Amino acid sequence: MASESEQVLRDILGSGFDELSESLRVIILRTPAETIRKAHAKLLELGLTHEKIETYAQLLDMNPETLQRNADFLKALGISPRKIATLAQLLNMNPETIQRNADCLMAIGLPPEKIAGQPQLLQRDPESIQRNAQSLKALGLTPEKIATNAQLLGFNPETIQRNADFLKALGISPRKIATLAQLLSMSPETIQRNADFLKSLGITPKKIASQAQLLSMSPETIQRNADFLKSLGITPEKIAINAQLLDRNPETIQRNYEFMRNFFSKEVILNNSGLLGRSKITVESSVQFLAKFGIKAENLPFACGTTAKCKRDKVMALLHTRSGFSADLGMAEKKAMIEDARAFIKGRPYVLAMSGRAIEKRFARAA
Repeated sequence: MASESEQVLRDILGSGFDELSESLRVIILRTPAETIRKAHAKLLELGLTHEKIETYAQLLDMNPETLQRNADFLKALGISPRKIATLAQLLNMNPETIQRNADCLMAIGLPPEKIAGQPQLLQRDPESIQRNAQSLKALGLTPEKIATNAQLLGFNPETIQRNADFLKALGISPRKIATLAQLLSMSPETIQRNADFLKSLGITPKKIASQAQLLSMSPETIQRNADFLKSLGITPEKIAINAQLLDRNPETIQRNYEFMRNFFSKEVILNNSGLLGRSKITVESSVQFLAKFGIKAENLPFACGTTAKCKRDKVMALLHTRSGFSADLGMAEKKAMIEDARAFIKGRPYVLAMSGRAIEKRFARAA
């Protein structure tokens, strides 16, 4: 005949009782039936589902006061009741162990709110956390980047290194990998699937490597964004060249398109679709900058893709190279040189597409 404790467990777990390991079953059956009932009631009160209780049946062996104490401690760390119910295994850990693990996470740069957002890390011992943090630093991740991508601390170093090696094999530089650290949490299979999809859109491997953030996006999202760009009249070839646009949601692209129409015709925008990924401030300040040189932005759209500061630096490079411009010159002489540079650029607007070094190299011979 089944004991009262067994009957209570069967009532709570149903068929899950027969799936308990022999060792766990023996332990829980030593617990008084009333304690099991109260533990079950407390777990339900804390928000655990029947499935979660079945998965972590060992919690039924704990007295309700201990469960409440542990839950209260987790809440004091900023962990929401919903997360506690989801990560019910934390209720089986004593506050001292959790505090020790939290202290370790804070010591490597995770603020309390980040720990509360990634409470599963509290299950990892400090040695494991420290080892994983060192592994991430060796890949070039800063403490701030590690804190932002705290979930990586739950991966073992071998998995992280495998994922990093796979990304490098796709042509992604170590520096970019460190910047886009979220890619390290993705399996090679998922990344390869996403890379293959991008290639199917005509995007070259080199472009994929330079716009590696696209690898973190699902094919469905990429396709939705590509379809929207096509609906504006942008050709697949232009989309492939300006693949960074696939990282923008359709609402943002639509707003940018409407803003660009204040300065450019639809044809110009479609032929220079990269402008749709530029900020409104960059484009508007560029339009104003070009106007000072008597150049219509409509006639030089490619120059609106860089900041006004970038263009000012190019003008200064031209002034120094062609005219020997310096701070020691008189005001009248400076003004004359600037006017000369404006006329020069107006007749040769391609200068604004050149790098400062290229300007110095090309025009120094005419100096």
